[in-house]
Amino acid sequence: MTILLTIASAMLNPYGLDVLSLPFKTIGTSDIATVAVPELKPMFSIVPVEAVILIVISVVPVIFHAKCLGFKKTVFSFETMMISGLLFLSLMTWRNELLLLGILMIVYSTWCWKLEPKCKVSSKMLSRIVLFSISVVALEFGAVLFYSTPSATDQKSISIERAFQAMREDGAVSGTAVLTDIDPGCRAELNGFKPYLDTRIEVFNGQNGQKNVLAEAGKALSSGSLSAICDDYGMDYAVLNYGINDVGIQDLEESGFKPVYSDNLTVCLKRSTV
Repeated sequence: MTILLTIASAMLNPYGLDVLSLPFKTIGTSDIATVAVPELKPMFSIVPVEAVILIVISVVPVIFHAKCLGFKKTVFSFETMMISGLLFLSLMTWRNELLLLGILMIVYSTWCWKLEPKCKVSSKMLSRIVLFSISVVALEFGAVLFYSTPSATDQKSISIERAFQAMREDGAVSGTAVLTDIDPGCRAELNGFKPYLDTRIEVFNGQNGQKNVLAEAGKALSSGSLSAICDDYGMDYAVLNYGINDVGIQDLEESGFKPVYSDNLTVCLKRSTV
């Protein structure tokens, strides 16, 4: 029944059954998602300190539990395997971290009350305190992540919005094509411009015999060869984020694009001949 319900719920999204494999698709790839979306990058490349903390709060309780119940019974348990798998996915793709934190809370709270009688009373009580403490830390860690995300997102959104305002003030009219990756592309659409990429590409890419833009974009953004893309599609503007597109931004500037707007998060570039 659980499997049938999972399959049924998986069908209620644009990806269909492919949603079950999404956590694995970005591991070790160079597609547009891993290039343009920071939360799909490996944790050690984006948030190394966070990655270390995640490893500690995942591994320490398993070790403590193994000392109480035995190595084989703990290590080969369903809970430990689930933690190990999700820890791997989290380290390879930052987005999976919150899923792991949620599972850790369930597993740790279960372990606290399922320690076998062979553990001494003091040892059992100590284990409960330790596991409970780590659970609280995990919960607080997840809460910090949750509440810090909107603030960072707001700053980034404001920066992108200012870049498009500068583009319009520079003379760009509605319908103007602009080079973007997925994130700025959504804002471009809202401002009436034609983005190179936005989130719709995840669902509609390559449908009805159309070109596989994701493969092309992933290769261009990975290599930083963005000037050729602008030439092919006749785009005279580009709005890109610093940090993940630095090589591409440099390529555009060397090809004759000049800044129209720039801050520490986003840059709007314009072809100098326009």
